[in-house]
Amino acid sequence: MIDFNFEFAEELLVDTSTDGEVHLRFNDRNLGIVSGGDSDGYMITNDWNNRHFTLGFNEDSILYHITREDLENEKSGRESISYAGYVAELYGYFRTIADAIPEDQIDWELVGVLDVEAARDYLKELDILEENKEGLRTDFENKNKIMGKFASNPSKIGELLNEVLDPVAFDGMRDHDESVFFRPVYGGVYILVPYSGEYVGVTTVDELHQVLLEGGQGSQIIDHVIRSIATD
Repeated sequence: MIDFNFEFAEELLVDTSTDGEVHLRFNDRNLGIVSGGDSDGYMITNDWNNRHFTLGFNEDSILYHITREDLENEKSGRESISYAGYVAELYGYFRTIADAIPEDQIDWELVGVLDVEAARDYLKELDILEENKEGLRTDFENKNKIMGKFASNPSKIGELLNEVLDPVAFDGMRDHDESVFFRPVYGGVYILVPYSGEYVGVTTVDELHQVLLEGGQGSQIIDHVIRSIATD
């Protein structure tokens, strides 16, 4: 049995002060994402279990594994797959989450692309996000207060999404540089990914979050990442 604990502290600190590293600090715990230096790849490490997940890649292949330090560095997972296999695995993973719907059956004129810079500025204006020399600090207590106000006034959520989403014509998604799109509706946000054969993958943010907590759903890569950040 794998138990998950994603209860954050009132503040989340994203520390980027060390070159090539990102550290997420919450409560008294730390999750580190460290680049492979001269080689392409990343290692995900944490201080609450004994699993380290490494993802390395080059133009020809993907290498990934989990290392358990208490078992004399035994490894689990594939040692190498092709780049095409890597893409196919992640594509297959998303297909298990997002239902394939014929494109001509979706009656939406517009969808949205996330503007990361606008989202950051908006959260800073709300005093949810603070930027300093170490990186980004998230004030969860203030976030919860503001989300409570949004819940009592749904029009505020529409204002937020209008601030952070750039509109894209639904029938122009396949010509856009982005591959993930969003559609806010009352009570939630849809995620859309164009599939081949005139189908579109559709899920919601809530559904995606729930599936992530349940594991990899057929993808060894996603499964290993989730196991590496789970509590023992």
